[in-house]
Amino acid sequence: MFLHLSVAAQLRITGLVHGPLSGAPKALELYAEVDIEDLSTFGIGTANNGTGSAGVEWWFPAVSVDAGTLLTVSKESPVFAAFFGVEPDFVDNGAACNFNGDDAVELFYGTSVIDRFGDPDTDGTGTLWDYEYGWSYRNCGDPGTNGFDIDFWEVVPGAMSGILTNEDADSPFPLGTYWIPCAPSIPGCTEPHADNYNPNATTDDSSCSYIQFFASGGCTYSGASNYDATALFDDGTCAFDASASCPSDLNQNGSVDVADLLMFLGAFGTACTWEPVFTGSGIYTFNDDIPIHYFIPSSVTPDADIVMVFHGNNRNASEYRDSWIAQANAYNLIILAPEFSASDFPGSAGYMQGGMYDENGEEQPMESWTFSLIDPMIVDFHNLFGSNDGLIDLWGHSAGGQFVHRFMLFKGSQWVDRAIAANSG
Repeated sequence: MFLHLSVAAQLRITGLVHGPLSGAPKALELYAEVDIEDLSTFGIGTANNGTGSAGVEWWFPAVSVDAGTLLTVSKESPVFAAFFGVEPDFVDNGAACNFNGDDAVELFYGTSVIDRFGDPDTDGTGTLWDYEYGWSYRNCGDPGTNGFDIDFWEVVPGAMSGILTNEDADSPFPLGTYWIPCAPSIPGCTEPHADNYNPNATTDDSSCSYIQFFASGGCTYSGASNYDATALFDDGTCAFDASASCPSDLNQNGSVDVADLLMFLGAFGTACTWEPVFTGSGIYTFNDDIPIHYFIPSSVTPDADIVMVFHGNNRNASEYRDSWIAQANAYNLIILAPEFSASDFPGSAGYMQGGMYDENGEEQPMESWTFSLIDPMIVDFHNLFGSNDGLIDLWGHSAGGQFVHRFMLFKGSQWVDRAIAANSG
């Protein structure tokens, strides 16, 4: 017997996840539509492989919950907590949460089915509701009056494959994001950097204006003579006054003295030729903490083209650099592969999303973005190496492709000629 949600259900299934760690976490999310005094009147059952309903395999404990509460039920706790960063509300030790992504799950009120995902009499393999090693999440607009309707579910099979935590997924499970009633559509400008940004808008109406934003551009390089500390982004107007750096101070000790004269006399009469600071493969550091893996051909000149290479989610910058050595030798290219470590730039927020948001989803100031390190890296290499390449190329693969794509969309650079995002997740 199936009872319509509008009649009997005080609880509904909102999401299911079939994790990658030996099938864990296997978990359900449910939503309490009203205050429930005794949750033990509800139970869960799994219909494996289309063999039909198994009835109630696990009952909730006798506790009360408030309306609007989201509940999680997991097969176990340690893997769930490590994967999502929070403990599950309930653990059934696999009594009901023994499903794969192709198995139907039923929610019971007493002995009556009040909600379900999938068809208990159908093996879900290859169906529209098969989310093997992935997840499925319910649209809050589902009235729930006609049983299971796949049109009201987002199904993402394979979303969890090859990852260790939910935040590492290109399509993470949207844990805790369900609500009833659905939020109303509020038209407005949804771009945070626009002059008329509306933080309450849920639908962009193409009204965004950037007049004041672009008026806030200026030179963001602290070493320039026209550096503007209040500029929101670099507008390409930086000017560098050679006299400001005291060029006669040859040993850079802060004054022009006898030591500078001796250095000049020691070099007097020699022909001025350019010699590279280093060639071959190696590492130097930027800002004392970010490794830059480089390859520079022995035949390099100051005018050699620079390609900055961005690694994938494995943070293996040296391997990405090495994959470019043949092209570097063939075309006299300088390869720079910055390494954004998982410890200093954790998760997708720290690396491929450019540090625009912190781990709590709060927007960060532009100067704190990972994206904002790229231009200073280029300027630093120019100063270190004496490079004359005024327009460099960017190439990123996988997570690095995401980084390059978002960098060009949200930050951009006066130093970049071409940017290629390859195989972005």
